[in-house]
Formats: sequence, C-alpha cells, structure tokens
Amino acid sequence: MFLGNQFSEIPAWLHDNGKKLDSMLAAQHVPHTILFSGSEGVGKSEMADMFSKALLCASNIKLPCENCKSCNLFEHQTHGDFLHVSCEDSKNNIGVEQIRNAISFSNKTSAFGRRKVILINPAEKLQRNASNAILKFLEEPPENTTVLLVSNRDGNLPATVHSRCLRLEFNSPDYQTAYRWLSEKLPRESEFSKAIALSLRQPFKALTLIKTKEFDKLVATIGSQDSPIGLNIGLLGSLAKQKHPDVLLLEYLCLQLEQFLKETSEASLKSSSSKDIFECQSKLRSLIAKLDQGIALNISLNFTNIVSKLIKVMEQH
Repeated sequence: MFLGNQFSEIPAWLHDNGKKLDSMLAAQHVPHTILFSGSEGVGKSEMADMFSKALLCASNIKLPCENCKSCNLFEHQTHGDFLHVSCEDSKNNIGVEQIRNAISFSNKTSAFGRRKVILINPAEKLQRNASNAILKFLEEPPENTTVLLVSNRDGNLPATVHSRCLRLEFNSPDYQTAYRWLSEKLPRESEFSKAIALSLRQPFKALTLIKTKEFDKLVATIGSQDSPIGLNIGLLGSLAKQKHPDVLLLEYLCLQLEQFLKETSEASLKSSSSKDIFECQSKLRSLIAKLDQGIALNISLNFTNIVSKLIKVMEQH
C-alpha cells in the first residue's frame, strides 16, 4: 500500500524501514510521533517527506497516489494540513516560537477533514525552550496529528523526547551499494568524481554535492595527480597551490588525514609524525568551524602552513 510500485525507485538500504512504515499505514495504526534517525544524507529526510505525503493522500489504493488534490498540493508545498519546521534562514536553530506556531497549527481544523502532519527537521537543532515546548505537546498530542522528527544526531535530543517516539534507525549503506545507486542516478559522471563524492558524503548528499561548483573545483584541484584517494605527496602538492581554500577542500583533506591515521599501525601512532598529523587535523577542523561561522581571517595562511607541515611529514614517512 505505502509507496505502491515506487518501491523499485527507493534505494535498497531504505526498504526495511519502508516496509515498517507500510505496515503502519496498512494497519491504520500510525504512532503520534516517529523519529527518523541516521547520518545526514542516508535518505531518512526523503523517506520522511514521502511518508508525510502518504499520510495526507486521499487514495485508498496506493499511497501516495501522486494524482489526488492532496498530493498535488503537497508537491507544490501548499498543503494546508502539512507544516515543515526547520531552521530559519538567519539562524542555526529551531526556536520556541516556531514550536508554538506548530502547536497552534495542530489545534486548527483540518483543511481536508483528515490528518495533520508536522515534520521537524533537523530535530537536534531544537533550542532548549523549544525542546521543552515540544515535549509538553508530545505528552498529549491532538488525536489526528502526526509528528515526524528527523535527526542526524538524535543523541542531542532529550531522553524525555526519545521516550515519546517510535524510533526508526536509518543505517548507512556499504560503499558498493551506495556507488551502484549513485551510478544509476549519474550514469555519465566519472568514477573518480563519484568516488570522491561518496568519500565526503552519504549517498543522497553526495548526489547533491556532485552537482555543485564547489565540487567541480575540488575535482579540478585533485584530479591531476595519479593517486587522488588517499594522503600522498601528489595530493598535498595540488592543495598547496590553493590560495583560497573553501570548506569542501578542507573537509576532504581532513578526511584523508583521518583515513591515514586509521590505516597506520599502532606502533606508528606513537611516532612524532602521527602526532603532527593529529595536530594538523585538529587545526583543519578549527578552520572549518571558523568558515562555517563566516570567519575567514588568516584562513589561507593557516592552510598553507598546515599543508607545508604535512608535506614534510609525508617526506619522512
């Protein structure tokens, strides 16, 4: 019933949770609150959107039917019984006023006389007061309102919120499964680009990332060397030429350092070179945090110093 023939279009690693959601709809027994939990980009947000659409669909045959008025309104983001709560453009959190508006929304008469759906994503961005407000709401939710929480880091949610949710965990697929799916979506994309994208992001985020100018710049930067996947002199030489590194480039180098340390033997981890790499990794994370906050002071100089130090370490390794 849920998704109908669309199951063939859903990645295999999402099928188990899709079947659980399908069973809820088939039994007409949907919990008041469901928590979609997992890494960013694994597909839980897409499943939550699809389930929201199915909950509001007017069809009795296939959910969502994609043809009824409800589905069309949802697709155009104008459905009167659906509310998406997320971080406001100027803020990095979900405030208490947004939750109060959501509670007010739930208490209004349904536009279609059926169910209302409130989707909160990312739920870990709820401020403390907002968490307290949503907790009171979850204790006694309106009978025909379903709340869907989507979280990349549900460990940041209060235990009291967890206790009032049915939790669905969305696990990351193995690399080969993710690569096959991305290849189906982007058949003309190079193997190199897909491998780089999947090294940085989970599949759905990789699909989005690979279409950005920032990603094109990263691929152009590291594409000239023979061994792009892994920490090596060639990679560092290419990065050393970058006068204005962006967040994506810093993330890629940080990832390569992390992978290098994982592959290093326990004996080597005690060496001074590994300590230098740990230090460089820490400095890179600090630079990423500054760029995320809009602070670009001395980023280029600090990045150049980090790369120069790493080149010396690799020459001695």
